[in-house]
Amino acid sequence: MKEQIFDIIETISGTDEFREDLDMDLFEEGILDSMRAIMLIVEN
Repeated sequence: MKEQIFDIIETISGTDEFREDLDMDLFEEGILDSMRAIMLIVEN
């Protein structure tokens, strides 16, 4: 399950740098923004 979530975030954000630091603030680091967060919410 965890890997599936990581794969979805990676697809939406275009990066995998969050995998190295699971405590990373994805918004602060620019990996997610409001539109990408919506995409993450509606992803099946």
